[in-house]
Order: sequence, then C-alpha cells, then structure tokens
Amino acid sequence: MGRNKKIGLDYFPFDVDFFQDIKIRKLIKYQRGKAVTVYALLLCLIYKNGYYMLWDEELPFILSEQTGFEEAYIQEVVRCCLALGLFSKELFDKEKVLTSIGIQERYKRICDDCRRKCEFSEFNLISSEEKRISSEEKRISSEEKPITSEESTQSKVKESKENIIIPPTPPKGVEDLEKVISEKDHALNEALAKIKELEKQSSQNKPAKPKRSNGLNANARKAFEEHFRNTFGEEYYWTAKDAGNMSQLLRKLTFSREQIQMPVDDASVLYALQVFLTSVKDSWLLDNFSVANINSKYNEIVSKAKNGNSGTGAIGSSTTGSTEKFVCSKAEKGADRESDRAPQKDYSSRF
Repeated sequence: MGRNKKIGLDYFPFDVDFFQDIKIRKLIKYQRGKAVTVYALLLCLIYKNGYYMLWDEELPFILSEQTGFEEAYIQEVVRCCLALGLFSKELFDKEKVLTSIGIQERYKRICDDCRRKCEFSEFNLISSEEKRISSEEKRISSEEKPITSEESTQSKVKESKENIIIPPTPPKGVEDLEKVISEKDHALNEALAKIKELEKQSSQNKPAKPKRSNGLNANARKAFEEHFRNTFGEEYYWTAKDAGNMSQLLRKLTFSREQIQMPVDDASVLYALQVFLTSVKDSWLLDNFSVANINSKYNEIVSKAKNGNSGTGAIGSSTTGSTEKFVCSKAEKGADRESDRAPQKDYSSRF
C-alpha cells in the first residue's frame, strides 16, 4: 500500500531582494511595515496546503489571533495585496481563492528540486500564462525572415572590416519606462483612494453596530471553561477549532437578540452565553460536551426551548422562560414586567 501523496511544503525560499520588489514597497507604503507580516503569514498557510488557499469568513479572526492585528486591518491588507497583484484578483473574485502565478511557479520549482511530482488539479494559472507566451513566440517567429547564405556572407565580411567598438544603444522604449510606471502608480493610487471612499460611504449608510472586541472571545472562553469545570469537575482542553466555533456561537446569540431588538453589547451577549450553557440538559450533549457540538446544535436547542420540551431535550426540565434567559438579561426581563399596560411577554416565541 503506497503512502499518501504529500501536497504541502515544509519550507519555501525567501528572496534576498524581497523588499526591493515594487509590489512589496507599495504594500509597505500604503499599509505600513506590519502588512508584510500578514502577507508572509498568508504565504505560510498557502504553501503548507500546496499552492492556493480558500478564503472564508473565519480566516480574518485566525490571522488576527496569530498576529495581534485587528480583523478590519487584515481584510484591508488582503484587498491591497489583490489590487497590487500579489494575489490573483480575478481568481479571488470568482472563486474566493488566494494564489498567484509567482506562488505557483515557486511551488513547481520546489517540487522539481525535490524530485516530487507536481500536479495542478485546479486553479492553475501557470498553464494559461504558458499558452499566452507560446502564442506570442509563434507570432514573432512567423514574422522573422529566413537568413540566406548571401546575407550571411555579407555579414561576416562587414564584421571583419569593423574594428571600432561602438557602445550599445539602449533598447527601444526604455526612455518611456519610468513614465509608464509613474502613470500606472498614479492610476493605482486613484483606484485605492476610490475604494476607500466607497467603503467609507457604505459604512456611513449602514446602521452602526456595536464593535465586537477580541475581549468578548476571551471572556467567552473563560466562561465556557468555568462552566465545564463546575459541571464535570475537570479542565476543558481548548483547541484552535474551538476558537472558530465560539465566534460562530457568539454571532448566533447576537443575531437572535437583534431579531427581538435586544442589546448586543459584550456584557449582554456574555450573560446570554452563560445562561445558554446552563440550559443544556440533553444526554448526548452532556456526554459529548464541547464548543463544536454546542455550536452545531444551536438551532435544535433553541427549537426545543421554544416548544418547551424537557427530559432528554436540549433545555432542562424547567423550560418556562429558558429561551428568555439566554436571549434577555435579568434587567431586560424586569423592564418588560414593570409595564402594566401590556401583558407579560413570551420571549420563547421570538426565536
């Protein structure tokens, strides 16, 4: 039985002229030096899995956790990398994939050096580039005239008579190279400025939402570990996968509260999480109590809370107001009950 084919790399080369690359210099100019950290981390993740990486909504949080930068800044750096051509913008817009011709060429070269078979099963940018270059070479070759024997003889005679060394003239078009680069740089600056202006206008038109700080995730982790310790008498082993599932669970709780126009500040959401965890009484969930399982069963837990199920249900036997507890805080429930003009509200119907 053969071994599984290895796709990812253990290392990749770092060019000594990395910081002289015009794209890297522009990235540093537009997003400052710490943007290189984000770009280098993305390269590590890409080469670890092969020659490309799929972008998803959890990736900014993972990069933020590893670099210490804000998620919004990481997303801005990625957009700048796409605009500069460090990643293929066309492939990203179409497939949400991060890769480039340079990344794939470097991956192929490393595989060749290691005498390892290199296969581009999907998102191959090299083949399309090679086809384009090949077609251009054929066109140039067809335009060249064949050299006759008479022309060859005359050329040799002419070379033998010329004893004066003439300095080579610069290639045609070099004088305009700086002008072309300057124009492209100016166009890129205008495009980035326009993107920032559109994002600013879009953010002004959207209703302001409370900023979700990284402190909520940290406090949520502490609350979950404390609940696990008090319930099962042992410590919970936290994994990297749990961080992503906890972020999703907090977003689900926030969404549920937004639907009934309840506060979604960090303190309210954290309280909702604590009560939500204490409401779990399902036997299977208690035997397999983890962030991932709680997150995956969120809708089922809410549904059983709405129907008032007990016994083996996800919510405990005392189901009256269970959904109300993890959606509304104590202060919010008191405010509703102080009104004599309206009947007591049934919060479970709001899910």
